[in-house]
Order: sequence, then C-alpha cells, then structure tokens
Amino acid sequence: MENSELKGGVGHRGGNFYIGHLNKEINPENLDYTMNNVIMSEGTTTYRGTNICLDSNYEDDTINLTMNQCQMLATEDSGTDNIAVGAGAEDITYCNIVMNGGKVTGGVLTIYRKGTLTTNGTEIPFNDHGGSGTLTVNP
Repeated sequence: MENSELKGGVGHRGGNFYIGHLNKEINPENLDYTMNNVIMSEGTTTYRGTNICLDSNYEDDTINLTMNQCQMLATEDSGTDNIAVGAGAEDITYCNIVMNGGKVTGGVLTIYRKGTLTTNGTEIPFNDHGGSGTLTVNP
C-alpha cells in the first residue's frame, strides 16, 4: 500500500489497519506487508485513536509490517490508547512493525503482548509505552 490515507473508525474501538483480526480463522502464514507514504489518522472513537491490529488464532505465526515514511497521527484526547499496535483480543500472533522515517503523534502509546515496534529515524514523542510489547527507538 502506498500514498494513501487511512482514517480511523467511528465508535468505541476506532482503528485504521487490520490484518487477520476480523477473520482469525484464516492462517496468515508469516506474511510480510509494506506501506509507503501512508498517513493514518484517527476517526471518532472513545478507545483507540490510531491503531494497527495484526492478529490471528495461530499462535506461532509472525506478521511483519514495514512502514516507510508513514505517519500515525493521533491527538491526546482521542482515547485511552492514542497509538495502539499489535492490538487484538487474544494477542497470540507475533507482530513486528518497523517504521523507517515518518512521524508519530499522540499522548499514549500501547504495544500489546507479542507486538514489537522499531523506529528508525522516525519522529516519535515516546520513549516509554504501555502494554507488554517491545519498543525500540533508533535515531
């Protein structure tokens, strides 16, 4: 996907980008995804402002998402998790997200269980996060 804007949903959950979460019975079989110059902005939500959800019912699968010059834009009052990655009801799928360049805004970052977020040269206001996932910020 490239040169697109993904608006968040309306209602309680919000969310911008889902892989596997809505039909968890389909095995994603270690899929790799790439986004170039994609802007994720929030919708009207009470829970998550800008959200990436990579999840399935297959515990040992890995989903990799590379984001090149992308933006995840949320405001501090957009919900309890302004930026949420790896979010899923079961959180049993490994999800690895790498951001190269780009920008992240928001007040709260949550990385769920088996999620990792690695940024390389990304403008990101966080050096800490909620959740039990892993955040690595590289200059």
